[in-house]
Amino acid sequence: IGKDRIKDLEADPKKIDYDSVIEVYQAFLKKERESIDEEKKKKLRDIELWTRALREEEKKAIEKYARDHGEKEMEQIQQSIQAKKEKELKEKQSLESAGSVLKQYIEDQMKVRNTEWEQKKKEFTIKKMNELKKQILEHANTELMKEESRKRTEEMLKIRAERDRKIREEEAKKPKNTGPREDGEGMGEDTDDENEDSWTRGTKKGVTPIEKPERPVTKPEPREDDFIKRFDNQ
Repeated sequence: IGKDRIKDLEADPKKIDYDSVIEVYQAFLKKERESIDEEKKKKLRDIELWTRALREEEKKAIEKYARDHGEKEMEQIQQSIQAKKEKELKEKQSLESAGSVLKQYIEDQMKVRNTEWEQKKKEFTIKKMNELKKQILEHANTELMKEESRKRTEEMLKIRAERDRKIREEEAKKPKNTGPREDGEGMGEDTDDENEDSWTRGTKKGVTPIEKPERPVTKPEPREDDFIKRFDNQ
């Protein structure tokens, strides 16, 4: 499009064909993209060439260094490898000796621990046996007290029965009163001959009242199952 044509279109915008403008603009953008891509490819080629040249330079430098210092470096590497092997051997030997010492130490400690364990176990066994012995003796003492109390009670019952028997015999030998006497003796007296559980047996002349013996006071007898529970809990 010439300058005159452009001026003409600017003067009369109605003459502008927008499709043509878009096509021109797209063609311009396409040309710009192609130019950018071409520039990009050129730079990539330059970078690739520069990288390749750098690698070649590095390769040459390495080869030159290897030619000049290769043998010396190899000797140093071999020496370092040998020194490393010797160091590892010394460490291995020291670890083996330390392992034997550690093993002996562990064995000695286990002997001491076993001895202490046996001693503690023996002390614990003796302690429990003494506790059990104490419980058995306490139980036996309780049972003995119960048995003694039972025997004392039986003895007192026998004494009471014998005393009652003698009183009944003495009263049986005496003549019975058929009625009240003139002087009023015998009236109002408590004979109570038939009540065998009475501890007075009347208050006739010549008859001493019988004192009721005191019954021994005993603690409540422990139940056998309570003793078993205490023994199991301990």
